Amino acid sequence: MSMLDLLSFLPSVALVLVTVSLLFIYGMSGYTVFKKSQIPGPRPIPFLGNLLPLAKRGFIYPLLEWKEKFGPVYGIYFGHQPVVVVSDLDMLKQIEVKDFNKFQNRWDIDLYPNPISKGIFFEKGANWKRIRRTISSTFSASKLRLMCHQINACAEKLSQKLEAVASGEQQVEIKDYLNSFAMDVILMTAFGKNLDSQENASDPFVRNACNIFKDSIYTQPFVFLATLFPSMEKLGKKLEMCAWPKDAVNFIIKAVREIVKERRQEHESKSQDFLQLMLDAEIPDDVDGDHHDANGNIDKNQKRLTEDEIIGQAFLFLIAGYETTASALQYVTYALATNPEIQDRVYEEIDTVLGDEEPSYQNIIQMRYMEQVFNESLRMFPIVPITTREAMETTTINGYQIDKGTAVAVSIYTLHHDPINFPNPEVFDPERFSPENKRNINPVAFHPFGFGPRICIGMRLALMEAKCAMVHMLRKVKLVQSEDTQVPLKFDNNRVMKPSRPIRLRIEPRTKA
Repeated sequence: MSMLDLLSFLPSVALVLVTVSLLFIYGMSGYTVFKKSQIPGPRPIPFLGNLLPLAKRGFIYPLLEWKEKFGPVYGIYFGHQPVVVVSDLDMLKQIEVKDFNKFQNRWDIDLYPNPISKGIFFEKGANWKRIRRTISSTFSASKLRLMCHQINACAEKLSQKLEAVASGEQQVEIKDYLNSFAMDVILMTAFGKNLDSQENASDPFVRNACNIFKDSIYTQPFVFLATLFPSMEKLGKKLEMCAWPKDAVNFIIKAVREIVKERRQEHESKSQDFLQLMLDAEIPDDVDGDHHDANGNIDKNQKRLTEDEIIGQAFLFLIAGYETTASALQYVTYALATNPEIQDRVYEEIDTVLGDEEPSYQNIIQMRYMEQVFNESLRMFPIVPITTREAMETTTINGYQIDKGTAVAVSIYTLHHDPINFPNPEVFDPERFSPENKRNINPVAFHPFGFGPRICIGMRLALMEAKCAMVHMLRKVKLVQSEDTQVPLKFDNNRVMKPSRPIRLRIEPRTKA
């Protein structure tokens, strides 16, 4: 190449270098938030921040490693979104309880189209307070007592299905059975619908609900793009993009709308389920979305719901109630199968406390050891490994400045597996939650359903449902570890805690001594 050719080529090289340099500068812009606040954390990379290890490995392993390296408070970036990850218990209590009004809203990539966005999990501010107040009575003790008979009917069918496969002592993917059970319970208690998906495992309700939680949120291309470029959220909302698989979401929403339509046509329904409570609180068609007091002033705090809010709660209740209960049962069955002496003790308690009596809201409370087992399973295998809040104003906690708009993440799995909070955290030990030992546990360290005012509203229903199922199962069958049972469990990069491969157990008939 001649000197002249080289000189003519230089401007192109210079343009490329300038372009790459500008892209690098832009890609690294905004990554000074934690330097200013003196919050440690892993080094971000252009555009992605610290998203790559989370997209590849999920919210368990990277957060455990970063906590070990940087301590209980550190900063990471979801694209350009700064996120403070906190496992300091005093700081968490301040954020989730004492300064709740400053961290009231959850932070998330806002790609949940209407009416999903009206669900209590996603709503913010005054709307969240009003909706929570309106639907909270659904989960009162009196309502839970009424639901018990329906739950037991579904649990008895579950035990019969497992008893049928126990005679051959074959291996099963236990979650398949638990999915159908949980779906039947939700449809019965929330909507008064007897679907009986346990007899039809390929039911479209179950299949579409499973698909919503099938993959990591970051396998949705537009979600990943919006994480890198937050301005894309507005475009995503206009295009009605969704953080969940759209076909599955549309199926569930359409089905819920049909259920609502059927219930309205019943006129004087005597049902006392979740759906009826919301319909009783619906805003009439001739009233706009604002709520007025006797003086004509707008009152956002009245216990009234729009139609979209009803659909949003119903959708969320169906999806969240189904997945959390099925997953909680999946892990406790795994724990009992891999700890047969603990399973024997739970069965003995069932036999001693209940005998042949049907589980109820009243007598299930007497199952103290079963309560310990469920608590320990939820500690070791929290269904949701991470939860978030958003700083609504700049504030300083424990010497750390958290700027307005910064997300705060609670790594629940990290809390539950911190040896300071729970010694020998990888050992399944229900005695941690015995009456004498439980008092030594800092309540903030145990986060299976969240903490503070935004704690999961359906917590008591989920636990009662899971315990009823366990009573019926253990009366009929033994849960046994097989050669295909993964020990210890490894987890996928999912938004909920999902084993890297399905849990397989052997089911054996129980012979009463």
